[in-house]
Amino acid sequence: MQVVKLFLVAFLIWFITAAISPFFDIYFWFPYIETPINDSIGFQRALTVRSAMFLTLAYFIVNYLRHRKPLSSVVPIMIFTTLYSICRAGFLVKNGGPYTEWLVIAFTIIFSIMLYLEYKTETNKIFSNSW
Repeated sequence: MQVVKLFLVAFLIWFITAAISPFFDIYFWFPYIETPINDSIGFQRALTVRSAMFLTLAYFIVNYLRHRKPLSSVVPIMIFTTLYSICRAGFLVKNGGPYTEWLVIAFTIIFSIMLYLEYKTETNKIFSNSW
């Protein structure tokens, strides 16, 4: 089991590094593939999804290493949409873009709030008879 944890820690470091590095115009690709870097909206969106996915995976690796389990199946979606909103806002502030991109962020924030409320409702049901 220790080997698995070592791999998870290695992936954790990789995911966090690869997720945050595009904000500094540093791009890590695995396996290494030469890719032209541009500032188009499509490329920014792809980096946003990539960063949010990597940070979501890092979040669940940390929870696993801490022996924490999600109490609801809606948690992964909630975490991803929240991190997507944060990453997208970061890329928009850094690189600019049309105002309609802020509407996408507003939508994902509203969706994240709805998922959070659903998560709270489910956890209250799970533990309603525990006391």
